[in-house]
Amino acid sequence: MTYRNNMSAKRYWVEETEREHKAVHILATMPFIAASAAGPAAGLDAAFCWYVLGLKKQRLGWPENGSIGVLAGPLEFDNQAEFVSRFVEERKSRYEWHPTQVALLTAAKMAENGRIKWPPSPNKLVAIEAKCLSLEVTAASRPNFKSAEASAAHTRAQVGSLLRMGFDRVALLDIIANPQLSGLDEPMAGCDFKNRLPEHSPAGHYVWSMGNEMQRGTDSAAELKAGRQNPLLHDVEVKARRAAINESLYNELQKLPVPRSLPAVFVDCEECGRLHSGLDICKPSRALALDGASAYRHSLAFADIA
Repeated sequence: MTYRNNMSAKRYWVEETEREHKAVHILATMPFIAASAAGPAAGLDAAFCWYVLGLKKQRLGWPENGSIGVLAGPLEFDNQAEFVSRFVEERKSRYEWHPTQVALLTAAKMAENGRIKWPPSPNKLVAIEAKCLSLEVTAASRPNFKSAEASAAHTRAQVGSLLRMGFDRVALLDIIANPQLSGLDEPMAGCDFKNRLPEHSPAGHYVWSMGNEMQRGTDSAAELKAGRQNPLLHDVEVKARRAAINESLYNELQKLPVPRSLPAVFVDCEECGRLHSGLDICKPSRALALDGASAYRHSLAFADIA
């Protein structure tokens, strides 16, 4: 579908067939956005995390097909005392900076020198089911959203699968790719989010409006429902399942090189069938067309400190 204004026809983000994959890549490389779904409520520092995008569940020994939109966990240094020492030294020459900026710069330098502990511990895992909602405009200029997956029931089933896999926290992220429209004050108006998750689901629910014309979103995701610790972790079978998943995940991450940039983003690549850095593009695609300079520029670790 092509949207038109009074000047010319334009292609918009909503037309991209792989928009969901690109959206989660942007999410992971812009930690101030990822913080909404993976931040304090989930116990992760979004700027100091590892992310695997589109991880196939079968890699973790799960019998069902499908993939995890975003799987995230915390990073650690191989020597925390050295990080603290370097942070103190950096602050001496950057006293006008906010301590958070100094910490991010110090962390980035440590990472560049290969000082990230790898593979990371899989003991705290956050899984995010990402759905891109397409917006169509009716003759009455009212927004009409259609899920990239056929129904809310399908989305519920996928979120339920993540909970049964035993991840510590699970969230649903609805990504809205809205075109440039005049007279539409609220891009989320007219979309019923109430039935996207079961009423008593422990999963969090977030909505992120991407903007238009392939622009990177600048707003954090809106929290519609706060998530809580996965109660299924008390179940004996789920505990055993999670232990097996931890082992499989550790073995998969062990094959990857120590990340030297923050955040550490990896993809389960559809082109080559391997896990690799999100900066290593096997084939140019609209889904993951981010080069190293772009990822560097948009990482929070380098915001305002270049």
